[in-house]
Amino acid sequence: MRIKLPKLVGLDRRSLSVFRIAFGLVLLFSLYLRISGGQLETHYTEKGFIPIGVVQGLPTRWSFLDSFSNPSLAPIAFLLIFCVYSFYIIGWKTRIQQVLVVLILVSLRHRNPFIEDGSDMVLRFFAVWTAFLPIGDFFSVDAYQKKRGNQTSFHALEYCSLATAGFTINLAASYLLNAIHKNSTLLWQQGTAIYTILWDGFFVAPLGVFVRTYDPLSLCYWITKISVWTEYLLGFSLLFSLVSSKGRLAIVLGIFGLHLGIGLLMSLGHFSLIYYAVCLIFIPAWVWDRYFPNIAAVESETLSSAANIKSKMAPYISNFLTALTILVSFHTIVINNFAFPEPFKRFVDKGFPDGLKKTEDFFEIHQRWWMFHDPFRSASNLALTATFPGRGELDTLHGYVPVDFKKLLIDPKPMNKYGKIFLVPLSSYGVPGAIPYLANYFFSRGAREVAVYTLLAPIPPRGSPLNLKEMLVIPKYRLMNTKVIDFKPELLKSVPSGSRTGLQDMEPFGHAWNNNNQFYMCPSEVGGEAVFKWDSTISEEPEVNLIVTHAPDHGIYKVYWNNHYLKEINLYETIVVNAKVPLGRVPIRQGENTIGFILQGKDEHSSNTILGLDCLEIFD
Repeated sequence: MRIKLPKLVGLDRRSLSVFRIAFGLVLLFSLYLRISGGQLETHYTEKGFIPIGVVQGLPTRWSFLDSFSNPSLAPIAFLLIFCVYSFYIIGWKTRIQQVLVVLILVSLRHRNPFIEDGSDMVLRFFAVWTAFLPIGDFFSVDAYQKKRGNQTSFHALEYCSLATAGFTINLAASYLLNAIHKNSTLLWQQGTAIYTILWDGFFVAPLGVFVRTYDPLSLCYWITKISVWTEYLLGFSLLFSLVSSKGRLAIVLGIFGLHLGIGLLMSLGHFSLIYYAVCLIFIPAWVWDRYFPNIAAVESETLSSAANIKSKMAPYISNFLTALTILVSFHTIVINNFAFPEPFKRFVDKGFPDGLKKTEDFFEIHQRWWMFHDPFRSASNLALTATFPGRGELDTLHGYVPVDFKKLLIDPKPMNKYGKIFLVPLSSYGVPGAIPYLANYFFSRGAREVAVYTLLAPIPPRGSPLNLKEMLVIPKYRLMNTKVIDFKPELLKSVPSGSRTGLQDMEPFGHAWNNNNQFYMCPSEVGGEAVFKWDSTISEEPEVNLIVTHAPDHGIYKVYWNNHYLKEINLYETIVVNAKVPLGRVPIRQGENTIGFILQGKDEHSSNTILGLDCLEIFD
């Protein structure tokens, strides 16, 4: 007995064409986000954060923007990108524009990978998949020109191919994997995940702040549950749509509704807008036939012989490239999602050709479908500040305004998503010395110090206010446009007898310490003094900061500058943290200078009397 397999159902060409217009508008909006507010120079030129030399050493990269890093040439490149996106929207030479859009998105990624996030990966994902689909058959210059010449390359409104099946299955997998990953963690099972996510000030939108504060009708619980159920339903519905067009309107509404909710509660740039465009692909044919009956295909086909040859060859080329895309997508889905068992991952990776791995790395569509699967369990935010003489410490992410850590945690302001470059740990890309480029940008504009902070506080019970007394401000990176004197053992002039001293690696506690280490001393008795000395070639009276370590086992010390008492400092804190102690303007003599620390005792909560010193900052 022969089993009859169901016939695959394709996508309507009119729906694909509407997607082209909507997706093109998202591309333009993304371009605007990249260059607005002076970010063109900031992110893509030699005068910005990332000069071309920083990224040229990264593996498997290519970007036509490398040739436009000069500040005077960069606007030309982005004007060309604007033209391509515009041609894509109006559907002029659509097939060519589809390829150019993919190359542009890859070029933007490789020119500055540090400012991109999951929404940019999704943008490339849909650009690559839809490059194999006929998105220019309607509402386009191409369609108008063919109609005038009585030419068409298709007979049916439905388009069914390996690409439509591969695209639909991949999209279904993305929803199913997201749902599986979320449903495997405690917060999603309990229904508290959305409430927890909304306390992440990096992502929360103004409406999300309202919902997390008041949570009317236990809304966070129901949003948590409904979002997971919706992702499961969308995944299975997309798979079912391969063999039946019934229920496709529900897919359109489901995708739109899910991502509308995400877009209202969270500030994710153009992430939700991408899916508003994608849902249009699944508009069923009956909607067009019922409400727009005049939009139909031209049934005759009067192509020239040369065009006929191209028409016959195109499916073979398209199917070959689509098959490679399916293979690469299968590999990246298996490798990057922990829903798959490790033995299966190793088996798939071992048999995957190295050439296709390089292709995967080149397009950088690493399909990690586990967004917010395990939310951070603290109210949190990140802040980038720059200190300017006479203006103090300013919040550079929100318009160079005075920094207010409490407000950033209680009422975070949305920021341009490409402004978040500062908060990405650039070292994770294996680019040595990338962080100083960030600081040099601000130093060239008059800043004397740049710092990245993590803000943390316990998430309050629903309906309760945030307890700001428990807020922690933890420096992650600090870079100074100044002279720095490290407290090294070789600078010791004297130390109490019997005391333990040395250098301690501080990298486990973050990257806020100069050279990632500190000098520590455990004095043998109260009154013991450690004195450091260094030489100066000139006499001056600069502003000086003492950078110390606070910790649960640190003591209380008096600070002396050239044998003159300055202040007393209590180094106790419940966590290990790097901190700045302003010493004001102090006289530096030509020749030898000293700074001394005399143990006074310890805080009643401290377990020891350790002294932890990072460095001195001396400003001109």
